Amino acid sequence: MTTIAIDAVYENGVLKLPQPLSGLRDQTKVHLIIEAADEPTQPEKNQLADILERIDRRRAAIYLRCGELEDSAALIREGREKELE
Repeated sequence: MTTIAIDAVYENGVLKLPQPLSGLRDQTKVHLIIEAADEPTQPEKNQLADILERIDRRRAAIYLRCGELEDSAALIREGREKELE
């Protein structure tokens, strides 16, 4: 028996996986046990906010040392902030 642990999102009546399952052939019958992920607690949200703040401080230090860099970190940070809401 093959065991695979993977996170998925339930959306519009369908479980959506982040990537295809390797090791399973098409039409393979499987047995699912669904365990809903808990929402982050306020301390966890605060911890994530602290991490984002440290990232910003490091980016500022790099900017002072190296000047402006082509950067997608602002977009990543914006996405992370939305997750904290």
